[in-house]
Amino acid sequence: MSPAMIAVNQLGKRFGAQILFGGVTHKFNPGQCYGIVGANGSGKSTFLRILTGEEEASDGDRIVPGDCQLGFLRQDRFRDLEQTIIDMAMMGDERVFAALTERDALLARAEDGEFETERYSELEDVLQQGDGYTLESRAAEVLEGLGIPASHHQQSLSTLSGGFQLRVLLAQTLTGRPDVLLLD
Repeated sequence: MSPAMIAVNQLGKRFGAQILFGGVTHKFNPGQCYGIVGANGSGKSTFLRILTGEEEASDGDRIVPGDCQLGFLRQDRFRDLEQTIIDMAMMGDERVFAALTERDALLARAEDGEFETERYSELEDVLQQGDGYTLESRAAEVLEGLGIPASHHQQSLSTLSGGFQLRVLLAQTLTGRPDVLLLD
């Protein structure tokens, strides 16, 4: 993990006339754990989406170093229940998973005599830089650490209970190797 520090300065969020929060200034230091508590609807999830850059603040600044990898386990995360468990976990490393998927499609088209050498080379660079050839084993290791045995990895997410589906989503977040882990 890189020594990334996230900071917010005079951060605020409002919806119309309603102010969810305002004037928030804080530094989140490396190696520390933080909890954000409040009633339902008080803006906790909104605050986390602002930290990740998915949503804009109404006021203030969010400061996240460019090399800081954020992992965000959302409470309302979309789930493709027919996706295999291992693929769901591998999707946590978005760039590498996309490169693997595109490379496989490119190789399938090559069987029909259509091979894009330049694009294949670009994808191989992404896989080399992102440790792409270990992605499946990294995801499997995380899944097994969360109590999902290898015998289940090729099954669809729908075969698991809601609690175990959440574990797969946590595995997805962890497989992305985040510097900062946000759990909603």
